[in-house]
This record gives sequence, structure tokens and C-alpha cells, in this order.
Amino acid sequence: MQELLVHLTAHPKKHLIFDFDQTLCKLLVDWRHWHENIAKLFQSYEPSFKEDEATHIHVQENYFISKYGPEVKKEIDNICYDAEKNYSQGFVPDRELIAVLPSLKEKYSLSLWSSNDRRTIDSVFRELGLTEYFDPTISVNDVKLIKPDADGFTRLIHPNFNYSLSDYLMIGDSRSDENAAKNSGIDFFNVITKEYIKAN
Repeated sequence: MQELLVHLTAHPKKHLIFDFDQTLCKLLVDWRHWHENIAKLFQSYEPSFKEDEATHIHVQENYFISKYGPEVKKEIDNICYDAEKNYSQGFVPDRELIAVLPSLKEKYSLSLWSSNDRRTIDSVFRELGLTEYFDPTISVNDVKLIKPDADGFTRLIHPNFNYSLSDYLMIGDSRSDENAAKNSGIDFFNVITKEYIKAN
């Protein structure tokens, strides 16, 4: 993960926020069941609902949560965990990124902001020996609204902590992660494309 280290030299930070799935590891989940069940849930509230490829599904999730309340969020969380638990064939860790975590932890505070279920995250972290690396860890169960909303970022910040947005870097793989960083006002590094995107 040499590109990340180069960018950190060019853009000094204090706090690194990692995504989970497709960043630290790849969950081998058949997500078709998740999409089917999410669509059924949303159609139970709005029968005309169709998944819009132009609008990220998490944006649509947040629309339903905002409109119909916490009961919808609870059902979304249950669908998420059902997919991760019952339609999974394990995971593949990103060995290259994980290998630099010890040196990163010596220089930065490391936290996790994920749209996956906490039970899945905890299980993978225990297996990989990463339980003590990230504090705090924010999962889908801990937020009212899902990435790309900035709710997770606000929960990473201690209310009495003096901080600058320029001290933070979001490290992820997806458009949802990129937009979450943008909505939070922080820089973003894409582990797939190796692109560094400034907040301003």
C-alpha cells in the first residue's frame, strides 16, 4: 500500500478512518439476496419502488429511513446481517493493507466506519487479530443513516474534542465511501484506484 503512505507524507493527517468490506477485506457474500429483500421491504412501504441504478442503494435506504422512521432502519439492519451470515462463503483479507496497520497505528489514530453489521466485523477482526487496532468502530448498527450520509463520521468525533477536518482521511473503495468523505468534509483515498481526493 505504498501509494497510501506516499499520500500521507504529502498530506499529513492525525486520524485515519477505514471502511471494512472491499477495503480491509472482501466479504464473499452473494448480495443478490440482500438486494431482493431490500426491494421487497421498500415495496411494502411504496409498491412502486424500483432500485435506481443512477442512485446509490444506500441513498435510497436513507430516504426510507428518513421518511418512515427507525422501524425501517431495524429491518434494514436485519436484512444486512441475514445476507452476511447466511449467504457468505467467508472473506479474503487485504494482506497488503493489513500489513501496514501496525506502523500506521504508531503514527495515527485508527477508526472504522462501515455499513456492515457489527457481528460480522467483530468476527472477522477476531480471526485476523485486528480487534485492538480501531477505536472507535462504527457499524451499520450504530448509525441512524448509512453512508454516504455523514452520520457515522459525527459519531466518530468526541463532542468535547477539538479537531480540524483537515486532520482526517477516509480510506475506502466505493462511491459511497467517497461521498461519505465529501459529506463529512474530509479527504478520501480510494484503495482500488489509488486516487487521493481532497475535500476542498
